Amino acid sequence: MGGASQPDHTQGMITEENIGIDDPEMLDLIKDELFTGWRASAVMAEIRQRRVAEANARLESALIEGIGQHTMSVDADAYWFWNWKEPGCWQDKGFRAEFLKKNPHCAAPKVERKIMITR
Repeated sequence: MGGASQPDHTQGMITEENIGIDDPEMLDLIKDELFTGWRASAVMAEIRQRRVAEANARLESALIEGIGQHTMSVDADAYWFWNWKEPGCWQDKGFRAEFLKKNPHCAAPKVERKIMITR
């Protein structure tokens, strides 16, 4: 997705050498805390996203002149995570379509536009 080059995820890994901890048990505790903390953040982002989806369902979506059609609402954590993982991905129509396919609760409600012709 996105088409941009992938970042080097090995850079900055937690190892005994790069953080100066030579106790393997302590290193495992640090890794576990970082992982569970990240997982908790991901769960909270999902909960926030679902609340946004509920609020969007109550609002009327409309075309805003100069901006365009409101098509989705994405939690900030999800937005920045994907922007970090695949820089420039949000400008890619294919990425956005795939994101909506996998996260349908992010879609803005569709509003039928009625056209009136007057004489």
